[in-house]
Amino acid sequence: MKTLYRLTCLIPLLALAACAIQGNSRSQVAEAASLRALAKNSANTAITLYTLNPHRSPLGKVKADQVFHGFGVVGQTVVTAAADRQTLLDSLATGVESSKSNAHVCFNPRHGLRVLSGEQVTDYVICFQCMHMKVYPPNGNVQNI
Repeated sequence: MKTLYRLTCLIPLLALAACAIQGNSRSQVAEAASLRALAKNSANTAITLYTLNPHRSPLGKVKADQVFHGFGVVGQTVVTAAADRQTLLDSLATGVESSKSNAHVCFNPRHGLRVLSGEQVTDYVICFQCMHMKVYPPNGNVQNI
């Protein structure tokens, strides 16, 4: 009976570990490539960096310009230097490439990015706590990375 109990407890842990080490998903690889392309073109890219309240804002309680994909905006800044934009996008791409975790436990995002390249806007809502990011691309297909 103890062996059955141990196996019952161990199997979900092994499954979770397998998910964590299986490597990058196709969406991670594609998003990292997209970020690298934006970084190369950082001179023609506008970026706004947001500091977010990780708790969802109640609808109707906050002005629309104070919310970023459902999370309250605590602060924001425009990244003006092209070198800083390139470093920021390259760092985000590196994080996406090196992330091995598929377990998204908390999603308490404290950071957001709005990237404008040409007329295309892509938003990123980022939780460094659980290493999870939601990408809101121009085509409307939200991705969980």
